[in-house]
Amino acid sequence: MPASQEMRTVVSGIEITWRSKPARLDAAHLVVVFSGFGAQSEFTYDFIGALDHCPADVIWIKDSFHGRASYYSSGSNPDYVADAVNDFIEEKLNTLGLSKQMCTLLGASKGGSAALMYGLRYDYKNIIASVPQLRPGLYIQQYWPEIYKHILGPEESNDIEEFDLRIISCASKCAADKNIYLLTSEIDTQYLDQIHPYLDVFSRFENFNLVYVESQLVNAHNQITSYATPLILGLLNSLSMGFAPEGISGRTSAKHLSPPTKKSGAPIVDLRAARFEADRFILEGVGALRGFSCKEWRDIDYKLILRAGVTQFTIPLAKDHRAALTRELFDGSLVFYDKAWFCTPKHKGIDISHVPSGTYQMFIEIRCAGVFEEAAIKSANKIHFKIRSVRGYELNSDSASSSITIFD
Repeated sequence: MPASQEMRTVVSGIEITWRSKPARLDAAHLVVVFSGFGAQSEFTYDFIGALDHCPADVIWIKDSFHGRASYYSSGSNPDYVADAVNDFIEEKLNTLGLSKQMCTLLGASKGGSAALMYGLRYDYKNIIASVPQLRPGLYIQQYWPEIYKHILGPEESNDIEEFDLRIISCASKCAADKNIYLLTSEIDTQYLDQIHPYLDVFSRFENFNLVYVESQLVNAHNQITSYATPLILGLLNSLSMGFAPEGISGRTSAKHLSPPTKKSGAPIVDLRAARFEADRFILEGVGALRGFSCKEWRDIDYKLILRAGVTQFTIPLAKDHRAALTRELFDGSLVFYDKAWFCTPKHKGIDISHVPSGTYQMFIEIRCAGVFEEAAIKSANKIHFKIRSVRGYELNSDSASSSITIFD
């Protein structure tokens, strides 16, 4: 069953935004999901869709407190945000008639840090943390300075060291009878600073499992969790049924991949989203040449072509990073499609006020590794809308072609 729409609950003066999914049949377990930073904003809900068939009740808690992400913390001591969120989780457990031993805290990256912090600090039995920051204060101070200021307060008067060392401190002194599953990878640039120096702290736990994710298809921090999701789902299903896997520390295995011996270069095009803001046309989607890698920014470029008979307008497009495309477009060979995502500069649209009224067929020019191909823009999911702003616009896109009509 899919997740519900967002709901809001106020606990001890703190507004908590959350979503949920009921258990299947008679499963007696609660999974609480903490999320990392979103791809396009600070906020997201991780594992949405992936947990539709999880046997347990599931609650997703949004890391949005006082308008910003905050690692599910206020940074102060006592931590009024964390205390309120823990009270919220405990109330859900009470409503379901469950104990903390029948609950799993799950999170990735920032969410993994939160899962560890809550699990260790508030004595939850089961924790699954993928690529967490074990020293989050140091991390956000360097990479998310605005979040750093938000957590510590306007005068940065709260103790950054206390916040930074909270996970390590709790791991050193909390109850050791826990099932902890930590997923990481040496390919992660955060591994040497955020994971490796502190692994000995976790050796005291009765069931600590350390999994290294290894694959040629995993090359960055934000690719590790999505690749390891089948393993995470297996752990959740076992825990939901009352079994805590033990002794699974080690490295994931995968077959060795080679680049394709022949590259077809066939265009792969799928318009995923489109809209207008005044005279600015905002569109984005998949654009790749089969068999040609676009792992680096310099590997690929795009141009939008609007064509009506002999009239043609060519407009440069931008590109974005979508690591999931390498797995989505995988066909057995080692090809990286990480940058195979066309979009408009800064996602702010392209000005087409100079294009005369009329109906134009939409094409895209793809340059990848010195190869140029032009292809009709298509959409696997039909897109149609008609709006009136400064001028009128109508877009039609389906699995065969796309067109835009401009009318004054």
